[in-house]
Amino acid sequence: MSRESTRKVQPIGLDIGTSTVKAIAGQGKRVIFPSVYCKRLIKTTWDEREKQTENVMFEGIGQEAIDLAKHNDAIVIRPIIEGTIKHEVAVKLVQEVYRRLDVKNPASVVLVTGLPYDVSVSSINYLEQLLGESLGKPLQMAIYPQSFGTLIECGLESATVINIGHSTTGLLLVEDLTVLGGGTEPKATDYVVEQVRNNIIKDHGLVP
Repeated sequence: MSRESTRKVQPIGLDIGTSTVKAIAGQGKRVIFPSVYCKRLIKTTWDEREKQTENVMFEGIGQEAIDLAKHNDAIVIRPIIEGTIKHEVAVKLVQEVYRRLDVKNPASVVLVTGLPYDVSVSSINYLEQLLGESLGKPLQMAIYPQSFGTLIECGLESATVINIGHSTTGLLLVEDLTVLGGGTEPKATDYVVEQVRNNIIKDHGLVP
């Protein structure tokens, strides 16, 4: 790769969690926002009177999704639910990352991200396909088990990594940078918070 082409490469590290989307790019660019998508379909009596056949749909991502979710008829979707990827929502969140990072040339992007250990090969391939179709094919895309980045950040080559997230806890066994095994447990910080809340109500009759 020539020096000129290297200068044009735009590396992006991406973490789409159940609670938060985090991304970092070159020159210290960072984005972080709530990992949630929301849509709201509206069809009024006036639409019926005018024989309108299509609903009006409002969409929101991040904080806008949280605000939109205040309506009773809103539908809230997380990108990962108990270790299972909701592909279309994940793509929408990546689109928002690209927008906030002001990516001008998707073909120059080297995208590195992680997925739950238990995800299937077909699910990974489908996500890669959707990202390529909606954003443009990146220069390179690397997908690793979610906890693998923690190992690299700590400068280790072998370890047992326990990643306690918002709604899942991931386990990854690595030796000499080779993944030997792992798993995902659908209990994490949200479970702990719920147990504490229930104990407060039970022991003190208080609602936090």
